[in-house]
Amino acid sequence: MANPKREQDAAIEQLLAQAARQIADEQAEKIRQRYQDAPEVEFSPAFNRKMEQLIAAQKKHCCLIRWNKVAKRAAMILVVFATALAATLSVKGVRARLYDYFVSRKDAYTEVRISAANGMVAEISQGDYHYEPDYLPAGFRVTGKSEEFDFFYSVEYSDEKAYAAYEEQFNKLIEKYGSQQAIPEEEQITYQGPWILFEEQRSIAGSVVFDTENASYKELEISGSPAYLTIKNGKTMLIWDNGDRSFYLYGNLTESEAVRMANSLVRVEE
Repeated sequence: MANPKREQDAAIEQLLAQAARQIADEQAEKIRQRYQDAPEVEFSPAFNRKMEQLIAAQKKHCCLIRWNKVAKRAAMILVVFATALAATLSVKGVRARLYDYFVSRKDAYTEVRISAANGMVAEISQGDYHYEPDYLPAGFRVTGKSEEFDFFYSVEYSDEKAYAAYEEQFNKLIEKYGSQQAIPEEEQITYQGPWILFEEQRSIAGSVVFDTENASYKELEISGSPAYLTIKNGKTMLIWDNGDRSFYLYGNLTESEAVRMANSLVRVEE
């Protein structure tokens, strides 16, 4: 037998959800109109000259272009602008995390901007966990993990044989001079073999610019969200998100290996 009270409550809940969606659409339209014609950020001539020098150095030495880490990685070309959008929603069932993706192609680079849509808030992901690829191309192993500012989590992978040779040479230098700090600058060595970098960021919204000049460029989909892939100078770069956090993959791997790594993410509790 039907329960009139329950049916009435369900009808009210449905009406509230519809009203909330309408409010969200109206707020989203206002936000889009407000920011779609926002002027480009202007930097000082000194800043522009410095960035041109960094870009030139990156192209010369094949440095990394890291996701949203200007202060830590000189090869990055733009500061992230993470914009939190106001939201007034409170009805259960309409707090889905939705994002708008804007891609701008230039002659020398491509910019991807991601912002919260439909009046939702672009939040920082919380929780004592991170994601890691479950698949790793043959011949690679983990050679480093780090977490910075409780916001970035990264894993470095190196070719097993090349890294073993580097470690052997490095240990001989330590044995010769007594400590790592005592090794003369002219004899310092760094790992030069094949490598892969995976990085997780606890925010999806933001802006990143990466080098696509004379590069193979492709837009695809991973975890139901847009993904952006480039191949240049023997290095593959992939940027994507899973609706919770954003990810960056870069290094000596093929397109198929990068996509397979991205699709193999597993959640790791800390």
